[in-house]
Amino acid sequence: MDVVYPSDAIPASLSQSLFLAGPTPRDPQDHSWRPEALALLASAGYDGVVFNPEPRNGLFESSYDAQIEWETEALSCSDKIICWVPREMTTMPAFTTNVEFGMWVFSGKLLYGAPPAAPKNRYLDATASRAGLTVHHSLPDLLRTVLDELAPPALRTGSERKIPLDVFSSPSFQRWLQAQKNAGNELCGVSFEWSSPTPGTPFIWAIRPSVYVAKEDRVKDNELVLGRPDIVSVAAIARASKIEDCRVLLVSEFRSAVSNHAATVFELPGGSSHIALTPANAASQAIDELREETGLIVAPERLHPLATRQLAATLLSHAATVFTVDLTDSEIEQLENAERSGDTFGEAHSSEITHVHLLRLDEILDSDLADWSTIGMIYQALTANDPILDA
Repeated sequence: MDVVYPSDAIPASLSQSLFLAGPTPRDPQDHSWRPEALALLASAGYDGVVFNPEPRNGLFESSYDAQIEWETEALSCSDKIICWVPREMTTMPAFTTNVEFGMWVFSGKLLYGAPPAAPKNRYLDATASRAGLTVHHSLPDLLRTVLDELAPPALRTGSERKIPLDVFSSPSFQRWLQAQKNAGNELCGVSFEWSSPTPGTPFIWAIRPSVYVAKEDRVKDNELVLGRPDIVSVAAIARASKIEDCRVLLVSEFRSAVSNHAATVFELPGGSSHIALTPANAASQAIDELREETGLIVAPERLHPLATRQLAATLLSHAATVFTVDLTDSEIEQLENAERSGDTFGEAHSSEITHVHLLRLDEILDSDLADWSTIGMIYQALTANDPILDA
């Protein structure tokens, strides 16, 4: 275990890193909680970096501004922030801790706890709960949770150090990062904004990168990038002699971001998985999503891979792999009956409630129900002569 103090430089490379956020005794003679935390981490076998904002010898040698600068950088380079608040109003009032807690509580990388008897923590407890965090009441319990949630080590240098391990290791981030490297671009700075506070791979994350754009010889640093798992979509088609008369299976579902006249998304059946999509498993995922959202069960050999493309390249980094399938007469009848009856599908326990619609292409184009990504998928599915999966 490598303990890094304010007198030390931030390491040039990191594989795992923790920050011990919380009150520091005003007098070096007063008891600090951090030696116990370090001993517990060592006994648990943790061998990464620990950023300890207390001075190595008990006496602050650097200026207050230098301390702030070091802590800001160390917090940014930490995979997890351990926020333990054994507040004591005389010796450890934890005023700075309140600020750091507020800055990072919704980031997805802070874990919080405090002794039950510690005063003036009720607001922190309530805020942590609103952020979806468990409030831990013992330091060993807090540290066990931190180590359980810490992703396996991954070496990062430069600006990559500021991407938390769980985000850095996610397929969605690696896909984005590799695309930059393939283009000759360089991540020369980054502000990590937040990720979903779920154990394991986060479902969604946001960063503000500073990217050196090689072909333009400039740095672009004024945009937000959102990442999430890639998806599969299925264009199930009832074909007709004219393209405008072809009917396409869409599912409607309420999504909070939708702004069409129905305030409901109309899209191809599909979705994501907790595992990375590959050419080998994408078809299986597509079959599962089609069954879940429409009730249709199709054999794998009926699916034809079409293409993989990014969905909204100015903001979202994830992509969709699209498959096509031609509907049989019995399947068309099944879907028409479900639409007429108002049947619902999806997984209500996860707030997914879908309805099926068989709409002609001209109906889709004459309304604002389907977004441009969906229309693009439909057009390629209807006009493709030899669908090929772009792996």
